[in-house]
This record gives sequence, C-alpha cells and structure tokens, in this order.
Amino acid sequence: MKIYLADNSVNAPSINNKNFNFIKKHIGIANSEHMITMERWIENMEEDNSDLLLQMDIEGNEYLSILSMPQKLLNRFRIISIEFHDLQNIWGKDFYSTAKSTFEKLLENHVCVHLHPNNCCGALNIKGIEIPRVCEFTFIRKDRVKILGNVTTPNQLDSDNRGNPTLTLSDIWYKD
Repeated sequence: MKIYLADNSVNAPSINNKNFNFIKKHIGIANSEHMITMERWIENMEEDNSDLLLQMDIEGNEYLSILSMPQKLLNRFRIISIEFHDLQNIWGKDFYSTAKSTFEKLLENHVCVHLHPNNCCGALNIKGIEIPRVCEFTFIRKDRVKILGNVTTPNQLDSDNRGNPTLTLSDIWYKD
C-alpha cells in the first residue's frame, strides 16, 4: 500500500520506506510554497479513483481543510481518522458555526464509529459537560458499514497519550 505524507514541519519521515511518498508542505485551504490543498495534493498523486484512507492531525486546520474539500473528494475516503482541536471553544458562535458545518459535511456520507478524548491537553467543564480540548474521531463511509448498535467505551484499543489523567466522555457525546 502506498502511503502519502504531508508535513512542512519536518524534512522527511522518521522512517525510510519505499512505499512512502512525502511532500514537505502543510495541508490547508490554499496552495502556496509551504501549503497545499487536499484536492491539489490528491490530483498530483496520479492514482486511480480508488478508495482512500485519510488520517489527519493538522493542529486546528482540520475544520477549514474539510470545509474546503469538494464533497466528491471527501466521499473517496473509505475511512477518515481526524484529531479535532480546540473543542473547548464550542460555545463560541464563530467556532460553533465552523465545527457544526464541518461535522455536517463529514456526516453527509460517513458515520462516526469511534470517538476518543485525547488527554494531551485536558478538558474543560462547560455548562456541566466535560469537553476535551482535543478528541480523536474515526468515520467510515456509510456504504461500507452496517451499524448494529452502540459500543462500550472506552474501547480496548483506546489508550492515553501521555501521563496526564485519563479523560472519559459522558453519554451526551454518543447521542445521535
């Protein structure tokens, strides 16, 4: 399997692998010397129109990157794993609007199958709800999955990233 990596903060992947295709740019909403849109990046890959897997951790730029991506391109991703940042800002009008639009776009053709709070940065209790600053979401395209019911959390695959206290999401995070 070919693996495409984009990161302007490093010169190369830490591991040398013949299947890696690396570009020293950040993924973003415009094309420039140090940034590339997801659409342009995938166009440059010269691959067929097969399904893709997206893993994204771009430090807060994920919202606008998803919103700027054409729905047709987003639908090519069979699996999407995204670390969403700044969730503690959800009660702010501008952030709420951006986050809501981002999740609505993702949920148009994907379903969230896993949610895990990242304990790297702690959480805030806002209006009685624990909100992690960072949370990891996994989505699967709806044509690839049959939802049979809720799963128990935390999952056996969930693990803390640092020595910080474990974060647990309340049931409100798992409601439709």
